Amino acid sequence: MALTAIPIWQNDTPYLDFLLKYSDTDENGNAILSAHNLTGATVKFTLAEKADGTVVINEAAMSIVGDATLGRVRYTVQTGDFDTPGDYYCQIEVTFSDGRIITFPKEEYLPIIIGAELS
Repeated sequence: MALTAIPIWQNDTPYLDFLLKYSDTDENGNAILSAHNLTGATVKFTLAEKADGTVVINEAAMSIVGDATLGRVRYTVQTGDFDTPGDYYCQIEVTFSDGRIITFPKEEYLPIIIGAELS
């Protein structure tokens, strides 16, 4: 299943917020998605060009938003991060306090499309 691309305009500096979840089951055995508990974890954001894999943003720090048990993270875009229009992929890497590392998304890269400014 292809992931929906995140559209961003050239030179914009938005917050990129993500909710990190995993497959789980409820008390009735139904499949559900549960938020990762990010207490004590560090989170990194990497962006690469789709065409050739050139890394544009290399393991930049992300922040955990609010209660760490809710799995919400944010990358604060810096000036210059999205200055070149094109197709990109990103990954989020979480290092938990016990040393485990999990990369999101699990099965494919998350696409980001940077659109050219009109002016």
